[in-house]
Amino acid sequence: MLISTKDKLHTLRGARALVVEDQPLNQELIREILERAGMEVECAGNGREAVSAMADHGESLDVILMDLQMPVMDGYDATRLIREREGMTGRTPIIAMTAHGLEDELESCWKAGMDGHLAKPVNVEELFHSLLRWVPLTPRAGVLSAAEATPHADEELPESLPGLDLADGLDRLLGNTDLYRRLIIDFCRERRGITQEMKEVLATGELQRLRAMAHALAGVAGNLAITGVCVTATDLEAACSRGETNVAENLLRTLEGRLAEVTSSAGFLEKKRAWGTGVTSKASPYPAIMSLLQELSTLAAEHNLRSLKMVGRLVKLLAGTGYAPVAARLAESLECLDFGAAYRHLETLISLLEGQKKAEAEVETTQP
Repeated sequence: MLISTKDKLHTLRGARALVVEDQPLNQELIREILERAGMEVECAGNGREAVSAMADHGESLDVILMDLQMPVMDGYDATRLIREREGMTGRTPIIAMTAHGLEDELESCWKAGMDGHLAKPVNVEELFHSLLRWVPLTPRAGVLSAAEATPHADEELPESLPGLDLADGLDRLLGNTDLYRRLIIDFCRERRGITQEMKEVLATGELQRLRAMAHALAGVAGNLAITGVCVTATDLEAACSRGETNVAENLLRTLEGRLAEVTSSAGFLEKKRAWGTGVTSKASPYPAIMSLLQELSTLAAEHNLRSLKMVGRLVKLLAGTGYAPVAARLAESLECLDFGAAYRHLETLISLLEGQKKAEAEVETTQP
């Protein structure tokens, strides 16, 4: 990152951003980048949710990062609605996140009412450069966010792993190795069987549906520096746009191999995490943690304020582990009475801990 840009990042502290993105892993990646700069971040999964968020508390938002291709409502329609409803009362900067950057696409962004654009996969330096241009100075500038105030632990990764550009991936996450490891593991877990699903879609001749699937896959893979998958999925998207069924079939075979390569690397990372954290070892309070997570999930689903009193115990139990940042984010969501976000963080913690427990069991069975 350019020194001139880095020197100005303190002006973003306390600014509030709405990230509109339909892929959860992309949401988490961008959230982490912004929160490490001291920004407060809210996420929406599609354009309709973004419009709703603006109607509810748009006056408190300083910038919107808007994906273009999303289900339910795309970024163009969402921007037009937001601009119509803003009227003359104010104008929140909207920055498009586009995977193509074609001239006609950019022209459509301007016509819809967007102010700037960022290419996908997201380049951290370009992201901050754009934010520094469009985000106004706020009375909150200089205030540390909870994520920025809580340093993350730097754990070593190997110099290289098949299918991953580790240097680029870590650069995108400002060196947060624990988060990068977790996102890669989640990427593979959530996309298990995707090539088979794509083959079935291709067999029905639904090339536009396959194109959308390839586009979504390329976007997430690019942001996580899963280079081979990103390139192949991008080529598959282009082949579908041109109606080249035979080319798409060949690319799917290549994609299957690329994903298998990354899955192998993710398996290595998951075992390494299991060996390193000790949260689920026999001497650890794993049963107590899982019991507490289940109880908190029930309370969060019921919007029960008792969850605010209980979450402190969970934060203490996970202190010093790779799960501490998620626990801190959970506590922050509950303090803000955002029970929906809190429930999602609880689901993430349960999934990660169960995955680690399973990985440890597999390691034990393979040891002599």
